[in-house]
Amino acid sequence: MHRREKRPIQNPPGETAATVLPRPLADAAAWVEQASPYLIDAVTALQEARSRRDITCFYITGSFANGRLKDPPRDIDFVVSPASRFSRTPNPPEIEELRERLNDISKSAGTTFELKQMPFGRVYRVGTDGILQPTGEIRGQDVLDRVPPETAREKVLIDLSAAPYQNPGFFTRLYKNILAGKTQR
Repeated sequence: MHRREKRPIQNPPGETAATVLPRPLADAAAWVEQASPYLIDAVTALQEARSRRDITCFYITGSFANGRLKDPPRDIDFVVSPASRFSRTPNPPEIEELRERLNDISKSAGTTFELKQMPFGRVYRVGTDGILQPTGEIRGQDVLDRVPPETAREKVLIDLSAAPYQNPGFFTRLYKNILAGKTQR
């Protein structure tokens, strides 16, 4: 598979491609398109950690999952559930190594890739068309019960573990579908 050359992300000069999205949202979607090689690398690192059983699941969350990215975004949030063998260790070395790997990738992207532990929120999967599919699963209900309802509604976890994230344009399609509110019912 041919991969594009990776260069630090830069804001696109002038106008973005014609789109029906308002300019700030269109610029964020353009940033996602430019950042795709780095997002692919980040998700690949998370997949590898899952294959080694260092983590049981991982999600993209935060402003990306809510369609509220700025151009450029301050950060991209990923959240993981560490494997049960780490349950008594607050910062297991394997998770710290994963955090460092994402940090290295994010330096090239020009935006911080945050790695948090213990996900909470409504879980969605991604179809091959980049449309979100609600799973009906809620992670961390005990945490959600302690936050205001308007905040709890914004806690979205997008499970990328089975998503075709290496396909060209995947992250751009996904983000544009989030912006358009496209969710399979």
